Amino acid sequence: LCVAVDEVGDVVTSHDPADGAASSWSRSFLSVSGGVLDLTSVSCPTESLCVASDRSGRVAVSTNPAAGASAWMVSQPDAAATPLTQVSCPSASLCVITGGSGTVLSSTHPQDGASAWNAATVDGTHQLEGISCPSPSLCVAGDDAGDVLTSAGPSAGAGTWTAHAGVHVPAPADGPA
Repeated sequence: LCVAVDEVGDVVTSHDPADGAASSWSRSFLSVSGGVLDLTSVSCPTESLCVASDRSGRVAVSTNPAAGASAWMVSQPDAAATPLTQVSCPSASLCVITGGSGTVLSSTHPQDGASAWNAATVDGTHQLEGISCPSPSLCVAGDDAGDVLTSAGPSAGAGTWTAHAGVHVPAPADGPA
């Protein structure tokens, strides 16, 4: 299963992405009252769980991502985290999302709606732009200043995140890619 999202609410799925034919892909349109989802990222740790983030602070979750728009549940966990930028789910029991104001949202039960997400401010001066969690015990995030933060327990709150002195990833001379 491959899943992709875009900024106009589309979720595109395929069980045979190497086929090359447009017919091997299905498109679903996610919207909420008042507009479409401005989806920024998606992570699918299993075929039966996908989590997508949105610039307006919403999270879309599906336990059957290829089943169409009705299979996706949309919630707004914490408005302080707006905008949500990237999501990484190293397992079905941990998803972490970066957001505005240096906020990280984490959930060990992402399919349980807004109340399942915990917010922690880990970098109060910068927006977190990206995250990768190769395992439930390691997440690496980057902020809009090029700084790197890590956590060995990303669902345990702000105190588990460390900014690394001397580790700085500069933006390319012509701006972010």
